[in-house]
Amino acid sequence: MFSSSFQNIYINIHETNENLEKEFLKYIRLREIPSKFWYWWEESTQSRINLCKLRDYAPYTDSIALLNNIVDDILSFIPETELNHIDLWCWNWEKDLIILNKLHKVKQVNSFLIDSSVDMIRVALERLKNLWINSNSFVSWFEHMTEIIPNIRKNFYKTNFITLLWNTLWNFHQTELLNLIRKNMTYDDYFLVWVSVLNENSYLEQYNNMDYLYSSFVPLKRLWIVLSDWFMEYEKTKYRFFPDLDVFNVYFKFNKDKDIVYEHDELNFKKWERILTEFSCKYSIDNLRYILTSNWFNIVKLFENSSKNYVKILCKLK
Repeated sequence: MFSSSFQNIYINIHETNENLEKEFLKYIRLREIPSKFWYWWEESTQSRINLCKLRDYAPYTDSIALLNNIVDDILSFIPETELNHIDLWCWNWEKDLIILNKLHKVKQVNSFLIDSSVDMIRVALERLKNLWINSNSFVSWFEHMTEIIPNIRKNFYKTNFITLLWNTLWNFHQTELLNLIRKNMTYDDYFLVWVSVLNENSYLEQYNNMDYLYSSFVPLKRLWIVLSDWFMEYEKTKYRFFPDLDVFNVYFKFNKDKDIVYEHDELNFKKWERILTEFSCKYSIDNLRYILTSNWFNIVKLFENSSKNYVKILCKLK
């Protein structure tokens, strides 16, 4: 906990490292790495933050430029004077900082961070402390939202402004995640989501970026896998639950047999065996409109950049 006479910042632990180790082992046996493990520990956190420092990493630089252009417009749709800002999956928190720098000057606001990585939360809190905003953070995954968000509403302000600004909607069965968010909203709440939309050339450029591919590999270093053990490959398919969506899968592929001991369990991998390290749905704007409205969200305003490959959507409940 960090505190001062003007500001209180707390970290609440809902995910213990012991539980995460067991869950990680379970998924490695299944040959996949869910997104909650992408920056679970310090090195993987830093590898993701390093991507944001690359001038040519368009998913970051272009979305920051869009948000800077539209932040005043976003806030003009939110008349309430007292808000709980709830950030889901904070990454380096640059985007939410753009919003809060404006928000805290015109409204009473408390800020809350929900993320599975305590290392990423620490990065975000370091940025937050200069704003002198009261904050609580939760080391948690999305399944705990049904406990966390009602308690925020009960103990703080009644209106929530929920942000999901790191393309997280890509990496889930969207109905599952949107249902969780919707069930924890009231008709007075707001939901801002960022998604990159279908542009195959930009995706291929991203997946050919070695810094990006390395950041996908870093979680596997917990298994004592080294660079000479593998190469990365990706493939484009259709999403089986929603065939209108394209899916890009990124795989770690072994180039030799490998035996590993992890958490006292022996794992055996064969040459050419693959581990799914990233799964991303790719949307068109029409897909996004359909998915949001069919999940009982009303689109207040859709913002897109000039290239029409990144959108931010402000929603309320229908």
